Amino acid sequence: MTQYEIVFLPRAERDLKSLDIVTASRIIEKIETMSNGLAGDVIKLTGTEKSYRLRVGRYRVLFDMEGNKLLIQRVRPRKENTYD
Repeated sequence: MTQYEIVFLPRAERDLKSLDIVTASRIIEKIETMSNGLAGDVIKLTGTEKSYRLRVGRYRVLFDMEGNKLLIQRVRPRKENTYD
């Protein structure tokens, strides 16, 4: 099983800081479980080569996979599921 290094990009960190502590903690916990393989509700995004999303309740974690690194791009409510 592949071990992944998880890297939070600045925009994802800002997204998490804007959430309440309980929600942010739950999302971070789910993200950390992906370090031992892409566990959870993970789907590869269509039309992209390396972009994925993890669903955590009504939130979506958008991330790219580069080698053994998971680059966490955004943490957004489902209705705002964009990289912008």
